[in-house]
Amino acid sequence: MQQEIRANNKTVSYYLDTLGRVTLRRATGEADSTYLYDNVAYGYGQMYQESNGSLTRTTSFNSLGQPLTTTETLGGDSHSVTQLYDANYGRVLGELLIQPKDGR
Repeated sequence: MQQEIRANNKTVSYYLDTLGRVTLRRATGEADSTYLYDNVAYGYGQMYQESNGSLTRTTSFNSLGQPLTTTETLGGDSHSVTQLYDANYGRVLGELLIQPKDGR
């Protein structure tokens, strides 16, 4: 665990896994933030999910380990952003935003 105490007496603690990656962030007066790694296809040790109270962000990866789709869920609403890559060099071409059917 690593810890910092800020000037306003707010304590922020970071809990690490055996590879030194932050798995939990706990701060005075805030919801805990959790970070998950490795348990996703083609993730190659990358963080695939972060969660903080009612917000969850989940990422999937393509066979080259590049971020493919990131879905953010807040309460019951969610939206996704998909990265588009070129076939030759894997360069980012753009992003595709997928919104819920009700347009929120």
